[in-house]
Amino acid sequence: MKKIQLLPILMGVLLVVSCVKKGPWKGQEIVLGTAVTISVHDCGSVKGIESKIEDIFTEMKELDILWAYKGEESDLALLADNAGGESQRIDQYTFDLLAKGLQFEQLTDQAFNIRMGPIKELWGFHSPNPQIPDSADIGSALALVDGGMFFAGKSCLLGLAGMKLDVGGIGKGFAVDLAVDKLIDDGVKAGLIEAGGDLRAFGAPRTGEKWRIGVRHPRKPDEFYCILNIGEWAVATSGDYQQYFEVNGKRYHHIIDPNTGYPSTGCVSATVLAKTCTEADAIATALMVMGAEKGGRWLEENPGYFGLIIYFDEEGNLTHLISPELEDSFSLH
Repeated sequence: MKKIQLLPILMGVLLVVSCVKKGPWKGQEIVLGTAVTISVHDCGSVKGIESKIEDIFTEMKELDILWAYKGEESDLALLADNAGGESQRIDQYTFDLLAKGLQFEQLTDQAFNIRMGPIKELWGFHSPNPQIPDSADIGSALALVDGGMFFAGKSCLLGLAGMKLDVGGIGKGFAVDLAVDKLIDDGVKAGLIEAGGDLRAFGAPRTGEKWRIGVRHPRKPDEFYCILNIGEWAVATSGDYQQYFEVNGKRYHHIIDPNTGYPSTGCVSATVLAKTCTEADAIATALMVMGAEKGGRWLEENPGYFGLIIYFDEEGNLTHLISPELEDSFSLH
């Protein structure tokens, strides 16, 4: 990883700069807790593309219900309510999502962790009034983060009473992948789906150039730090600017370190390129927890994943690390 000193810096939402021979067809809705945009740039011979986009949003809303923290139809609520008791049958999509989550826990040495529900609940980032929890409560909640998950057929059991899952670091990416795969299976040739900074592109713009995305500045909401030229890749960004509050000038953000129960330190944003949005989403979260130095080493040791990590150096200057493979596609905005 190469260290570069910077003045301004940016991160993760999309900028699409090319249209296609037909369209583009675009739809946007608030779902999965964020704005989701579906852009079809070449529908090939597919008919009724507008209705197919509507169908995808309908399926995403169903996932939203399955993965809600509360509700009679929520698989996550069902598992939490029966934690430490009996296994519960869950939807296939939930089963696949949790299996993926455990894979990334192992791959990142639990820097990414889907069992953070009790900790996240204490901090209240899903409520209108987040706050710093009592340290004793954090200690008790941390004991639940290491609780076991047990699968039998399509059933799952959380091993300790009080355990709760949080799929906020992987659910959007998983949903984007499902949507992209559906469009490709239907015969769509080119498009892009973005969900709150997580995106996946497929096919190619009409010009034959690569897709271009902007990486948002973590301290200047209306600015971008850089432009990345990407091919058929998925991109996700995690940062300390997305959900946070400040107390006495200190920022407390929603990406919690599973080792401490407190917001991660060591970098302000992490952008990851991977083949799937599920991977990019989970690993971007993990890199935030690892911090710049450890996260840079992790990227070097795991081929197939490329990243841009933004952080403050010891002098308080904004700087970044970038995978060498991204240097040719990287340009300051």
